[in-house]
Amino acid sequence: MKVVLVFPPLWDLNILPMLGVPVIAGCLRYFGHSTLALDLNSEFYNYVSTENFWTKVTEHYKELENSTNPDEQQYLSSLKSACFNPEQYIEKVKDYMQTFRNEDLFFNPSKLNNALSNVDRITYDAIKLNQICFENEQKTGYNLFNDFYENVYERIKEYNPDAIGLSVYWEKQLDWSKNFTKFLKQKTDAKIFYGGPQITYSKEKILNKEFFETYADYAIYGDGEVSLKKLGDYFNGEIGLDEVPSLVYYDSDVCITPPPKEGFKEMFSPCYDGFDFNSYFSYPKVISLESSRGCYWNKCAFCSCSNGVIKNNKSAQQVIDEIEGFQKQFGINEFSFIDPAVSPKFLDDFSKLVIEKGLNIKYSAFTRLENTFTKELLEQLSKSGLKFCLWGLESGSQRILDLYSKGTNIENNKRILKDAHDAGIFNFVSVIIGFPKEDEQDLEKTLNFLTENTDCIDIIAANNFLLLKDAPIEKEPEKFGLTSDDFEFNGSMGLYMPENESIFDAAFDKISKLNQDKIKHLPMHVNCMSSYILR
Repeated sequence: MKVVLVFPPLWDLNILPMLGVPVIAGCLRYFGHSTLALDLNSEFYNYVSTENFWTKVTEHYKELENSTNPDEQQYLSSLKSACFNPEQYIEKVKDYMQTFRNEDLFFNPSKLNNALSNVDRITYDAIKLNQICFENEQKTGYNLFNDFYENVYERIKEYNPDAIGLSVYWEKQLDWSKNFTKFLKQKTDAKIFYGGPQITYSKEKILNKEFFETYADYAIYGDGEVSLKKLGDYFNGEIGLDEVPSLVYYDSDVCITPPPKEGFKEMFSPCYDGFDFNSYFSYPKVISLESSRGCYWNKCAFCSCSNGVIKNNKSAQQVIDEIEGFQKQFGINEFSFIDPAVSPKFLDDFSKLVIEKGLNIKYSAFTRLENTFTKELLEQLSKSGLKFCLWGLESGSQRILDLYSKGTNIENNKRILKDAHDAGIFNFVSVIIGFPKEDEQDLEKTLNFLTENTDCIDIIAANNFLLLKDAPIEKEPEKFGLTSDDFEFNGSMGLYMPENESIFDAAFDKISKLNQDKIKHLPMHVNCMSSYILR
């Protein structure tokens, strides 16, 4: 089976490839299938961040201004509502983009922040234009983005795949993907399937008769490895379609097959063949890694990250082998673990191997404030190249931590952050504000914790509480004193939604003041921030 795997646009200014497509590519290649990976998100952002694109937009506006056709005048009005003056970007965009390609410019925080904010604005306007062009294409017979789509299609056509898959992470990608696959269905007989978190969490809402008639043949929810392997078996005539797990398709009605009873014993190494690391908005280049699938703790009341995930782990040696391969293939020495939480046990084993082999790497990780992060272990991790930790502190109130089922202790948290700081590790601390049972005393304890430990906390991220689908608190709201309605919530105790928002705004202001002096030498974009620290 030949498969094109697509990561669609409208995600973010990527500093590195998202891991989903490379992992699926690695899995399919393991089973003898051929893959072509396309990071169209990165390609799209680079495409719209050029003089040529904005010159074309400006000329298109001028043509429409000379038209007396009412439909074209209405179309021009819609375009101007998205971007009133495209000409302003022609001269500036080249300088902004140069910032991401030049080391001296990238590591100048004021220049990088200026480039980030302006490229964000430019691409935001392009995204709005893109949607308007799709909506009006039938009436106007023209789409400003046609050369982008045609270029992608020609590469797909040359590859001649049996299937084309899109990994959709969030809703804005879904809109673009539907427009794109509607375009593809007019040009190719290849089967089209969707997967990714947005499909997994919203399949009942998204996947209907119209979806399968217009945009796709199949959709896959949950982890995709087993399903795609079985889908290949179906294409080869070895099994029936109803034997492919975690599959959604249309046959007189929407059909949903159950998830696999178990996953593969091994975790597949990601395949980055075909990825152009020079297209990413970062300097130096960074590669994503994972040590495990799902969260090893998996008890936090607010979290749904492990739902639908078949838990699995890699050995430290497997990850070392991957790193050595990437160093040889791409010459990249900076890595980012993207697990929801990397376990202290894995990091202990991994760092020992890094030191033993004398690998020259720098890396970051998402981690929990586990008591097993001893002073000695943190010093060992720093020696191995760990530069940046994102710690899920969540609260400075022990009462709230216990309600969250975090399994952490305030005093231990203080000790770990100090030991990590002393070892030379950058501490990025995340807190959640507005948990429904949180009161003003709890919030005050969180702010006091952050203030008292400011010397060993490098950056604080404040997040407003969100009621996530399939999180324990959403599944059993009564247990937490909640009533839920489409993820707006009221509480029988603690905060109501308006109170939540008001308290968050006040707390955010205080946290911003704590951050003020810390971030002067850093960019505002958290991913670019990690690049500074991994430098």
